[in-house]
Amino acid sequence: ATLLRDRADCEVKVIDMNSLYKRKCFDEVFSECKLYQPDLIGITALTLSARNSYKLAQRLSPLNIPIIGGGLHMSLYPQEALTHAPFDLIVMDEADESIFEVVEHYRNGKPNKDIAGISYRDTNGQIIHNASRPPFRNLDDLPIIDRTLCDIDDYVVKGNKEDLGIFGIMTTSRGCPGRCTFCSRHGEYDRIYRYMSADRVFREVLYLRDKFGINYFYFQE
Repeated sequence: ATLLRDRADCEVKVIDMNSLYKRKCFDEVFSECKLYQPDLIGITALTLSARNSYKLAQRLSPLNIPIIGGGLHMSLYPQEALTHAPFDLIVMDEADESIFEVVEHYRNGKPNKDIAGISYRDTNGQIIHNASRPPFRNLDDLPIIDRTLCDIDDYVVKGNKEDLGIFGIMTTSRGCPGRCTFCSRHGEYDRIYRYMSADRVFREVLYLRDKFGINYFYFQE
């Protein structure tokens, strides 16, 4: 969302159905989308939430707004996602560059066949999987995620702050060189390990501390 707002001049809105204190049902999300009237709707999913993501896409379908799927589960199983839910297309793997071309498709008619890293149905209803897009290499080029797009209070562990503090989540690397058979991320794509520089990580830590008072950090790698 931060990338689209800052680099594609898009107005964005984030709805988190899994926040700690304000979880929303399908009807609430439908009402918010109907009121907001976006040009595109994006839904992401891990495997545990995939079924609910498919149900959400079905609930939002009557709005007649293009629905884009993404996230780990749909990257692994785009055929399943396009078969069981009314997604217009699936953005696979890392969407940092693909999403701009998807926006260009809906703004100016860029052909789907020319966009690497997506799956979609052609005019005959056939599911097409385009070639993968190379991994995003320089993570320092990514902007600091704008946490104000969500209500930061939804992510504070409530209680005695002297004991619990305020927790912030950061991701500073992508990929893994391992080949663990039990892990979903063991394809060649994910074996390219990339990480942010120490300076970039330090700048984000300071930003979260100074802007939100976050004093405990969880690095989700």
